[in-house]
Amino acid sequence: METHTVLIKTINKLITRHNDLNAKFLSFSVVADGETLKGMLRQHADMHRFFSLQLVYDLKTYIPEAELNLHRTFANAIEMGWEDIKSSLGFDNDKDLEKNLAEEHQKSAALCDEAFLQIPESMNNLKTTLEEHIAWHKKVSEYLPEIEE
Repeated sequence: METHTVLIKTINKLITRHNDLNAKFLSFSVVADGETLKGMLRQHADMHRFFSLQLVYDLKTYIPEAELNLHRTFANAIEMGWEDIKSSLGFDNDKDLEKNLAEEHQKSAALCDEAFLQIPESMNNLKTTLEEHIAWHKKVSEYLPEIEE
C-alpha cells in the first residue's frame, strides 16, 4: 500500500471534491430560476455522485485496505451556507450560478487529469473510470460559459 499512498491521497481528494460538488449543485438547483439551469445543475450533481461512487468501488477493487474520507468538507458546508444567504437576499442570479458551475467544473477536470496521470496501467478499471470522467468534462465544457482568467 505504501507504493499507492500518493494515488490514494489524490483519489480521496477527487472523491471529496465530487461529494462537495454533488451537494453544492443540488443546493444551487433549488435557487435557480430557469428550468434549463435547474436541470443542468441536477445532472451535474448526479454525475459527480456517480463518479464518486465509481471511484470508491474501483479503487477498493485494487487496494482494498485504502482508507477514504467519504464526507463533504467543512469548507464546503460554510460556502454553501453563504451561497444560500446570497441567493435568498437576491445577490445571486442564474448567470452567477452558471459561472460558478463552470469554474467548479474546470477545477474538477484539472483534478481528474492529475489523478489520471498517477494511475498505473495495471489498474484498468480505475483508469477507464477516469477516462470516462475526463471525456464527460470535455463534452460538458462545450456548453458551459467561458471563464475569464
